Amino acid sequence: RRSSDLSSVRASDSNESLNSGQSTSSGVTSCSDGTSNRDSFRLDEDVPYTGPFCGRAKVHTDFTPSPYDTDSLKIKKGDVIDIICKTPMGMWTGMLNNKVGNFKFIYVDTISEDRKST
Repeated sequence: RRSSDLSSVRASDSNESLNSGQSTSSGVTSCSDGTSNRDSFRLDEDVPYTGPFCGRAKVHTDFTPSPYDTDSLKIKKGDVIDIICKTPMGMWTGMLNNKVGNFKFIYVDTISEDRKST
């Protein structure tokens, strides 16, 4: 009889874990809210980005993105990009000609602001 009592307790424990699983699935919905925040950021791109910037970079190699790649900047040698964000993956975000977009760090040389000011 005691062993059957234990198994019923275990069954109730598993029910509680199922319920907690449902509460985490509601947490997934909040993650989808995060994507809508990203979409609202895209809508804000009509307004020119004013900062903050974390540096500047001069382009040394031309790069024209695929027509399907709407997030990347078309860059030409000599362009100076204001860097908004540097990611460890090597795809940086910056602004060129009032357009915010991504570019690969291998196409640019960062400009040290300290050297200019001295």
